[in-house]
Amino acid sequence: MLIKNSLKENNIVFVITESFTFRFYLEKWIFNLADFSNIYIVGNFTNNEITSLAKQFSEYSIKFHSICIKRKIDIKSDLNSIFLLRKFILNIENPVIFSIMPKANFIISLIKIFSCNIKVASIITGPFWLNFSKINLKYYFFRIIESFIFYQSNMVIFDSLSQKNFALKHLLFSSQSIKFFNTVSLGGVDLSNYFKSERIRLSFRDSMGINSSRRVVGHFSRLCERKGTLDFLKVAQHIINTLEDPPIFYISGPAEERHVTDAIYEFSRKNSSHVIFKEGFFYNINEILNGIDILIMPSRWEGFGIVAAISSATGTPVLGFDVVGLRDAIKSDITGYLVPPHDINELACLTIKLLEDDLLYTKLSDTAQSYARENFSTNIFLSDFKDLYSRLHDGNF
Repeated sequence: MLIKNSLKENNIVFVITESFTFRFYLEKWIFNLADFSNIYIVGNFTNNEITSLAKQFSEYSIKFHSICIKRKIDIKSDLNSIFLLRKFILNIENPVIFSIMPKANFIISLIKIFSCNIKVASIITGPFWLNFSKINLKYYFFRIIESFIFYQSNMVIFDSLSQKNFALKHLLFSSQSIKFFNTVSLGGVDLSNYFKSERIRLSFRDSMGINSSRRVVGHFSRLCERKGTLDFLKVAQHIINTLEDPPIFYISGPAEERHVTDAIYEFSRKNSSHVIFKEGFFYNINEILNGIDILIMPSRWEGFGIVAAISSATGTPVLGFDVVGLRDAIKSDITGYLVPPHDINELACLTIKLLEDDLLYTKLSDTAQSYARENFSTNIFLSDFKDLYSRLHDGNF
């Protein structure tokens, strides 16, 4: 039984950049921690957001506090953030700080220089310096920042084992005083909201004007090079050129890079009878994953690949590149297939194989659902998270 606003020995402070971080990463499971800890969420919230969130979580020991932490570097604003955040943290008895996203991690690392006694766990959601494909000043700057964050942290937590291994391999410098852990994705995967449903599948197909027997291959994510959108278009074109009766290609997501969006429109123009393109944020994930038959995720890297885990729960096989994050979320011959990075031909051939082999498709669909529920659940993540918190709180890290 949860006690409203109870005084507890444990005090957890989550430091984030913007409200989106809370909605995407914390909202689904944070209330499960309120039975053993007072929780403070600090970030760039508006007054209306704080009022709404306080009402939403009124029965739990969760408090929201607004301090502006900009995503991009702004020296004047950042110095103010450091001053206000340090003052806030020092007013909390024996706090354990969990910072999320690069800018919040960096700000907390700077605060720890002047407040060495605070316990800090940096939650790493991806090797962001990989976004810079060219080795230049920005590339090295972000690698140095990441290494500084690791050095200042008491504990570093990753979304996935492959991400942890990658980080350890590429650290510019390290410290023996920190420990590195991996756990299930920070966002958790509340699989109760994601399941296979023929009714939902038919409803989605009807809304899109797609025949129920027609195969559909999907790609939905932020539409940019990092998420592999251009590689998806190459795979799709390969399949269209190969098959007499190619599937429908469903592309959906918010546009992030103009040249990528232009490439999608050009691809759609050339193959209009085989393409459905829906630009913008998608909220009906369960409907989309039930409506398509195969999901392709040719990302350069992922923190974990939550969408791949969710896709497995709906029985939709996932194909992607064997890269950081995805190699934890996709298991070849169980939930889908992993292929070497940028191997367009292999990705297309395996997609065609699944489209043509009904027995293989049914097998993967069934095993994907079982694997997802046994390995990707919020309960598994919460158990790991509480263990990591206890270690950090008691100094047993």
